Amino acid sequence: MYCVFGGTPRYLASITTRHSLVDNIVTLCLTREGTVRQLVETALVQEQGLRDHATYNALLRAIGAGNTELNRIQKDAAIGTADLTATRDKLERLIALGYVCKERNFAAKNTQPYRYCLADPALAFYFTFVTRHQGILE
Repeated sequence: MYCVFGGTPRYLASITTRHSLVDNIVTLCLTREGTVRQLVETALVQEQGLRDHATYNALLRAIGAGNTELNRIQKDAAIGTADLTATRDKLERLIALGYVCKERNFAAKNTQPYRYCLADPALAFYFTFVTRHQGILE
């Protein structure tokens, strides 16, 4: 349950105990009208100060597709800039908002690149599975 809904109380409050876990996932996360799906889809739109929602969503989709390094995230997101600094700045903004985290291996040198991942399990589920299979789900 945690891998799909995460620890966000609002997402967990949507779960109905009289239905099975599978039914809850289908109803709340996979269908177009699903409460949790709609909350995750509109989360970035509700953030103050973010102007280019499409770019931020593209970065989250790229990370959800398995890209963890800055170059690969930028290529997969196809955000129209060749400037890695601009992409890094956008990722830093997502980190500050709690959507993305960056990490290195333990005792890695400062020259080792960071690896980026989605910070919340509900976001990870949405951007890994739902966005990738949206056509089939519809």
